[in-house]
Amino acid sequence: MTSAVMMFRSGRTDREQPLDLLDTRYDMSGLDGDNSVAAGKEFAFGVGFERQRGAHGGDVDRVSVAYSTDDGATWKSAKVRADKGGWRVTVPGLPEGRVSLRVTGTGRDGPR
Repeated sequence: MTSAVMMFRSGRTDREQPLDLLDTRYDMSGLDGDNSVAAGKEFAFGVGFERQRGAHGGDVDRVSVAYSTDDGATWKSAKVRADKGGWRVTVPGLPEGRVSLRVTGTGRDGPR
């Protein structure tokens, strides 16, 4: 399941206008056929950001990722590093169970 929260100010315009919102892209190619990872095994995945066509805004230059194993009651920071025009995230080996991710991309124009 994926959900997104986007916060922005809006106003009236004379014409249709694209919103300056980021679309988060994930490369989870390391997951197995059940979208899972073996318990205790470190997992790395890619994260990137795109804007809708015609939108203007600064590039994302900072990314933070947190993970939760208790449905968001507590969060721990994952390791994040720049990688080939995107970002590489590493989550340590965890016990068996569900994991939630929280991704934040920040640019010169603020968090998105």
